[in-house]
Amino acid sequence: MSLIVPHWIPSNLWWALPLLAAALGAGILVALVVITNGFNIPLVLFALVLGPIYGFGYAFANWHYIIKKTKQGAVEGAAVFGIGLLLSRLTRNSSYGAWGWVYFLIRVAWNLGMGWIPGVWYGIQAIRAEARQQAAPRPRSEPAGRAHVSPQAAQEQQALNRQRIETLKSAMAAQPAQPAAMPNLACVAGAFSGASFPVQPGETLCLGSDPAHCQIVLPGTAAAARQCLLQYDSVRGWQGRGLPGTVTYINGVQPLDTEAFQPLPAGTLLCINQGRNSQRFRIQ
Repeated sequence: MSLIVPHWIPSNLWWALPLLAAALGAGILVALVVITNGFNIPLVLFALVLGPIYGFGYAFANWHYIIKKTKQGAVEGAAVFGIGLLLSRLTRNSSYGAWGWVYFLIRVAWNLGMGWIPGVWYGIQAIRAEARQQAAPRPRSEPAGRAHVSPQAAQEQQALNRQRIETLKSAMAAQPAQPAAMPNLACVAGAFSGASFPVQPGETLCLGSDPAHCQIVLPGTAAAARQCLLQYDSVRGWQGRGLPGTVTYINGVQPLDTEAFQPLPAGTLLCINQGRNSQRFRIQ
């Protein structure tokens, strides 16, 4: 099966297409840097070098979303490729299958190749803000002169400090012991941002959008009817389990197990959905 070459590209120059694409991408990146930073050559070069690093970091942090979109593109591309093979078989024209294969490759590579570009933009903005902060004048602090203290005054000050320490120790010993802080689930982003939900030992919380079954009811656009279960035990601590057909991420990376409860240490961040529908809860 041979690929039809456009007449405006000489057949002996197809090897140069990747280089031309790379040069075009570099040109677009330089244009973005110049637009956002002006014609400051050192700053342009600095952003041009570090911008892609921010971009790849952004893509790595959102790998699950990029992989999801890549799988979706692979399914669509495979469908088009299959149709192209069928048309090639029926019409005895191999170009349908060839272009179907090209479409499949483009759909698979699109999200993998483009996923890091938003990170490049964020990186350029961060570098620009850092450069402005460094260029801003800083107030100079005058070194404070050390006052001369006589030996007698120093001894009196030490005695006074010891007296204050002893008084503080006596006051602390007289105070009743404070009860341990009750475990709670704090919402750090989303519909209940800033709110805290205390949990009793042995209590189980259900998070989701169904008010008939959930103790913490989230917007329907942000969570499934029953998204996940959380429970606290005075011996085992916090445990969580995702419900079938849902995905809840631990610290934005690891999916919460949907088969059985798994331990969740204090400070764990539970992430439901993303973007404007993002819901974030911290276990405390």
